[in-house]
Amino acid sequence: MSTTPKWHNTKESKQGSDLSVCDAQGNWTRLDFADLTKEVASNLTDEHIQRILELIHARDQLATLHLTGCLSLVGHSLAVLNGSTALKHFDMSLVMHDNASI
Repeated sequence: MSTTPKWHNTKESKQGSDLSVCDAQGNWTRLDFADLTKEVASNLTDEHIQRILELIHARDQLATLHLTGCLSLVGHSLAVLNGSTALKHFDMSLVMHDNASI
């Protein structure tokens, strides 16, 4: 069984919650790992996250980043975002938020 996360363009898929939002021009505005299983999220490393952020040009266009449950991160992968003026929301929670309990 593969533990590679699956992303999708929300304009093409309406099923379930969205891990990412990519507009028609291919700009990534939101990346949210909260929908991954605990096993997958907790095994993502800084190298995985850094490569993903580089591939989607996150520094220039990513507005929201949720690394919920990514327990193996040390943080050096976030250097890719240094100087970003696009990033507005960032969450590195260890557990998922339940809006009903907040």
